[in-house]
Amino acid sequence: MVGLVLVSHSRKLAEAVRELVQQTTNSGFPVAVAAGAGDHHEQLGTDVVQIANVLQKLACPEGVLVLMDMGSAVLSAETALELQDLSELGPIRLCPAPLVEGAFAAAASAQAGGTLAEVAREAELSLVAKQQQLRSENAVKMAPAQSRGTTCSSEETEELVLTIETQHGLHARPAAALVQAISPFSSAIEISNLTSGRGPIPARSLTSLALLQVQKGDRIKVVSRGADCQAALEVIRALAAAGFGEQANAVTDPRLEMANGTSGARGLPASDGIAVGPLAMIEEWEGLGDDRPAGEPTTEVAKLIAAMRAVSEQVLCEGMEDSSGSPQRGAPILKAQALLLSDPVLLTNLKSRIETGRLSATRAWVETTRELAGQYQAMDDPYLRERAADVGDIARRVLREIQGGESHVEIRLDHPAILFTDELLPGTATVCDPAVVLGVITGKGSAMSHSAIILRTLGIPMVVGAAGIDKAALGQTVAMDGSTGEVWINPDTQTAAALTKRKEDQMARRQLTEAARSQPSFTLDGTCMEVLANVGNLRESEVAAENGADGVGLLRTEFLFVSRAQAPSEEEQTRALREIYASVIGPITVRTLDVGAEKSMPFLPQSKEHNPYLGVRGIRLSLQSPNLFLPHLRAILRSGVGHEVWLMFPMISVRLEVREALSQLDQAHRELASRGIPHLWPIKRGAMIEVPSAALMTGQLAEDFDFFSIGTNDLTQYTMAADRSNTAMANLQDALHPAVLRLMKSAVDGAQKGKRHLSVCGDAAADPLSAAIFAGLGIRSLSVRPNRIAHVKALFRKVQLADLARIASRALRCQDAAGVRRLIMGYLNNVASP
Repeated sequence: MVGLVLVSHSRKLAEAVRELVQQTTNSGFPVAVAAGAGDHHEQLGTDVVQIANVLQKLACPEGVLVLMDMGSAVLSAETALELQDLSELGPIRLCPAPLVEGAFAAAASAQAGGTLAEVAREAELSLVAKQQQLRSENAVKMAPAQSRGTTCSSEETEELVLTIETQHGLHARPAAALVQAISPFSSAIEISNLTSGRGPIPARSLTSLALLQVQKGDRIKVVSRGADCQAALEVIRALAAAGFGEQANAVTDPRLEMANGTSGARGLPASDGIAVGPLAMIEEWEGLGDDRPAGEPTTEVAKLIAAMRAVSEQVLCEGMEDSSGSPQRGAPILKAQALLLSDPVLLTNLKSRIETGRLSATRAWVETTRELAGQYQAMDDPYLRERAADVGDIARRVLREIQGGESHVEIRLDHPAILFTDELLPGTATVCDPAVVLGVITGKGSAMSHSAIILRTLGIPMVVGAAGIDKAALGQTVAMDGSTGEVWINPDTQTAAALTKRKEDQMARRQLTEAARSQPSFTLDGTCMEVLANVGNLRESEVAAENGADGVGLLRTEFLFVSRAQAPSEEEQTRALREIYASVIGPITVRTLDVGAEKSMPFLPQSKEHNPYLGVRGIRLSLQSPNLFLPHLRAILRSGVGHEVWLMFPMISVRLEVREALSQLDQAHRELASRGIPHLWPIKRGAMIEVPSAALMTGQLAEDFDFFSIGTNDLTQYTMAADRSNTAMANLQDALHPAVLRLMKSAVDGAQKGKRHLSVCGDAAADPLSAAIFAGLGIRSLSVRPNRIAHVKALFRKVQLADLARIASRALRCQDAAGVRRLIMGYLNNVASP
C-alpha cells in the first residue's frame, strides 16, 4: 500500500496529523513524520537529513506520498529526494496538497488500495468539499447525477438504497469507514445522493464522498458492479446498520427483548438459525506459552521474520483463487490478515523492541500485537473495533509458528455442542464443523466481524455480545436463535416447544430447497447441463455434495501443501485425497499443484520475478521440480482406486509441456506398477485452458488429452493483458468480453472436433449471465462454487438452449462486455430471472 510522509516545521503539528490519520485507517498504516529541527526535532524548522532517513525507512513498493506544510518544508523535501536512490526505494512523489486535509484524503485512498497517482489526486482534491460547503466562488462544481457517466458497466450489477441516520450524515469519519470497508472488494462501487441529486461518485474516493454532502435523512443509492458486488453491498448494508461507526451505544432492537423462558443471557443476532445443545467453552488467546531468555538480536529478528513470512504464505495460500468456497470466507479476509504481516511500520516496531529492549521474538511479538489490538478496541468505529479480532487471530498463528507448533487451531469436542467464547477469531471460525458446532455464542463481537461472516456461510447460528453467560453454564442445555439474538439457559417446556416448531419450519423450507438441488438440470428443450463444484478442501466437498453437485469439476490440490514448512509425503497426500473423495458422487477432476511466483510455498524456493503471472507457475514449476511432482502424481493415482478420478494439468501453453507432463505421469505409473502398489490406470487426463495459445490449439491438444476445462480468470487476464490482482484493471477483467468469448468458442470447436469433454471452472461460471452465454457457445458442463450450484441449476431449467445459442452467436459480434451483458440480461429478465 502507498505510504505517507508528513513534512512540517512543527513536530507537534505533524504528530497530531499522524494521529488523525491513524484514527481513520487500520492500525499500522504506513505514515511517518519528518518534522522539526534541532537535536530532538523540537525546534521549528525542517531537516533534510531527517527527511531522507524517514524516506529510506518507510520505503513502500507501491510508493510514498510526501505532504509538506509550507515554504522551506517543500525545499527540504525536494533536496532530500535528490539524495535518494529511487531504484532502491521505489516511487516517491511530492504533493502540493494541504497537510491536514491532504493527509486525511490520501490515507483513505491508500487504505482502499489506490495507486500512488490516485492517492496524490485524492490529496490534491481534498479542499474541494470545503470550498463547496462554504460556497467559494472558485469551488469545483459537480455535475448532477443524470449527466455523469458511470465508470464501469461491464459487470454484474446490484443496487442498494439507504437512508442515512447518522447525526451528521456522511462526514469525515463515517466516510472513511465506508472507504475502508469496501477496500477488499474488486467491484466498482458508485454512490449518488438521491435527495440532493449529486453524484454518482466513486465510493473509494473520500474527497468525492464529501462532495455528495450527505446529511442526516438523505437517501443514497449505491451501485456495485463486479464479481463480488453482492458481498460488497452486504458489507455496506451492515456498516449503515451500525451507523457508520457513529453510534456510541447501540440501541437495543425491541425484537431482541428476552422471551418467556429466557434465563440469564441476551445478545445480538449475527448468523441465522436455531440451535439447542450443551454449552462448551473454548479459549482463544493462549498467552506467551514460554518465557525463555532472548538470544542475540539478529537471531531473534530472523526467527520472527521467518515466522511472519511462513504464516503470511500460509494465509495467502488458504485464500487464493476461490478457496473461499461457499462464503466470502476467503480472499478478502485472508488477504487483509496477510497485509498485516508485511506492514513496514509493524516490522520496524518489532525490530526496535528486540534490538533496543533486548526482548525475545516471542515477547516482542506478543507485546506489539496486544498493543495493536488494544488500539483497535479503543476506536469509536464498531466496524474498526472488530478488526482487533483479526489482529488476535494472526498474532496467535505467528506465536505458534515461532514456538514450532501448528499455526492452525482445532476444535475438539466429545459430542455436538454450542460453543461459548469471549471472542471467536476468524481462524477458529473457518474450522467450525456444522455437524459438531451447533451454534456459537460470544461475549464480544458484532455481526460485522469476519467470524460472523464465515459462520453465516457455513450455516452455523451465532449470537454475539451475549451478557449473562459464564463458566457456570458449562454443560447446561442452552437454546439460541441467531436470527433474533435470543438465548435461553435451561429453557422451560413452553420455550423449548416454540423453538422446536420454529426449527421444524426452517428445516421444512430447507428440505424443499435441497430436493430441488438434487434434481438433474435440464433445459426446456431437453438438454442436460452438468453442474459440478469447485472445491479446495474436505469441508467444501461436503458442502458441494449437500448442494447437489453432479461431481467435482475442480479439486485444487494446493490444500495439501499450505501451512507446511515441508512438502507433504506421498502417503499424506494419498490419505487426504481419499478423505475428500468419500463425500463426492460423480466424477472428480483433480488439478495438479497450481502454484508459482505469486503463490509461493516455504519449501519450494523460487527466484523473484518481475512478472509472476508470466513466469514459472503451474505446470512449468511442477516440471522444474520432479522431486515434488512425481510423488504428487503417484498420490493422485493411488487415491483414485475405486473412484472416477480425472487428472488435469494447469497452465498448459505449448505441446512440449504436454509431452513432458504426460511423460512424468507415465513414469509415476511405472514406478507404482513395479512396486505392486494399486493405483488408478489408465486415468483420464486433461488440461486447463487458461492461456490464449491453448484455446487456439485445443483441436491439436485433443490428440493428447481426454478433456479440457476453461479457467476464465486467467484466460481473461491473459487475453486482456490486465493483471487480475490489480483493481485498477477491474473494467478489463470480464470473461464476457467478446475477445475472451471468441477464444472460448475456439476451444469449444476444438474439443467438439476431437469429441472431448469440455467444462468451465472459472469464477465466471457461477454468474448467471456468463453461465447462460457459455451454454450458448456449446459448453454443457460448468463447475462453480458449492453455494452457487442450486442457482445455476435453476437457471438452466428455465431457458431454451436454442435461444442461448442465438444470443451467444450475436455476443461474439458485440464490441464490449457491456453489450454482451445487455443481450443476455434482456433475455433472462423475460424468461428466467435468476
